[in-house]
This record gives sequence, C-alpha cells and structure tokens, in this order.
Amino acid sequence: MKTGYFLIIFILGIATSLVAGVDSIQVSQTDQINNQASTNRVIRANWRKLSIGMSQVQVIKILGEPSRVTVDSLFTIWYYESFGNVSFSRGAVDGWREPL
Repeated sequence: MKTGYFLIIFILGIATSLVAGVDSIQVSQTDQINNQASTNRVIRANWRKLSIGMSQVQVIKILGEPSRVTVDSLFTIWYYESFGNVSFSRGAVDGWREPL
C-alpha cells in the first residue's frame, strides 16, 4: 500500500510540474507577444521621425543600417527587415514606406 501511495504522490507531482510548465510557456508566449508589440511601437515611432530632406547619416541614426540597398540613375532605395523602405534622391530622403 505504501508503494502505491508514493506512486500516486509521485505522479501528482509530475502532473503539477507539467501544468506549471504549461502555464510558464503560456506566460512566456504572452511576454513575447507583448515585447513584440512594444518593439513594433518603437519601430513605428522611429519611422515617424523621418522627414523629407534628411541625409543618409540621419536615417541610419534613426533606423539603423538597411538590410538591402538598390541604386539606379535617379534613386537609391534602402530596404529594412521590417519591410519598410526609404528612397533617396541626390543623397537626401525624398520618401519612405513604413512597415505594416
């Protein structure tokens, strides 16, 4: 009988640990979602600091380095991981598309 009792206690302990683990995973996922939302607000706030005529150096200070750059005869376009882009004409910002 003692062995059965200890086995039940052991199984209950495992079940409790598993439930606690699931709760911590749910909290962790919630934290990640909240952190992502906070990060998105910061990113949007940074994009909204841009203005026409800014230099490339000013844009780097606000948004950081682009992930990809294209250059043609009229424009230079910087692309960011967040799916936004900034276009330059003669080295100055002439437009941008904020990430969604």
